[in-house]
Amino acid sequence: MKGLELLIVDDHPVVRDGLRMMLESNKEKFEFSVSEASSASEALESVANHNYDCIIMDYKLPDKTGDVITKDIMALKPEAKIIGLSNYDEHVYAAEMLSSGARGYVLKNIDSSELITAIEKVMDGQLYYSSDIANRLINMSLQEKNKPKSQVDVDALIDNLSNRELQIIKRIADEMTNEEIANELELSKRTVDNHRQNILSKLRLRNTAGLVRFAVEHKLIKR
Repeated sequence: MKGLELLIVDDHPVVRDGLRMMLESNKEKFEFSVSEASSASEALESVANHNYDCIIMDYKLPDKTGDVITKDIMALKPEAKIIGLSNYDEHVYAAEMLSSGARGYVLKNIDSSELITAIEKVMDGQLYYSSDIANRLINMSLQEKNKPKSQVDVDALIDNLSNRELQIIKRIADEMTNEEIANELELSKRTVDNHRQNILSKLRLRNTAGLVRFAVEHKLIKR
């Protein structure tokens, strides 16, 4: 039986404990030795001091998103094998992880057999995405391929945003309420409400969910 050293990066102890138990109790193919990190900074320090066979990386961490810390780890250990882990089945998150160097992306409701399969595929040099994510990525690729040339220039829409609006978008993506944003930026709640509506209008979006997807897909939250 092959031994594998894994690092689980997730800010929720319950998730880390669940994955650890799932892996350590399944000994059909691998003997797992599992380490844990609760933040991007802990993960980077751990990776700097140890060579893990595989890293399971939560997308939403308190100090950085999974794609950003994945880039940091790949810069430090180019051969690192990383599997993204998330509650979010949005294809843009998976695409971000893939472009950052991850070799797979699975959801937190994954069962033990699929998780083992994902690890096995990634260890063999293959990509692995849960079926829902794979289908979304395929559809995204087809939509991009068939996109009409007359489509609105997204860059022009983004360039029309003010610095204040970009600041507010970042905080909306961080799940802050209008009142919390107003307090942090020392604005009135009504001003933040107006900014939010102006942002949706400028980007031709219908709601906050669409705004968050747009911000992630076009990297507005990293500006």
